[in-house]
Amino acid sequence: MAQQAVLRAWAERTGRPAVAVHGLSHLVVHEEDALPVVQGLRTEHLTSARRPLSADDLRAAPGPFGALVVEPAAARRRLPAAHLGRA
Repeated sequence: MAQQAVLRAWAERTGRPAVAVHGLSHLVVHEEDALPVVQGLRTEHLTSARRPLSADDLRAAPGPFGALVVEPAAARRRLPAAHLGRA
């Protein structure tokens, strides 16, 4: 929830209510894409491929965005184990 609040604050500061995210990010998958509902932000899923975002994904983005969410590789590696009950 804190990450959502920071994204909303940054989007308000920039005047751009859109947030660019990976389609498989924690905010989309585990928080059930709550940014539009809870924070009133529009999300743009840059890719849903099982790989990190690429420069091509960013170039193809419809932007401009108020914020870009890039999750660390460690978080992506930890998620499959978390799904199995092991963190």
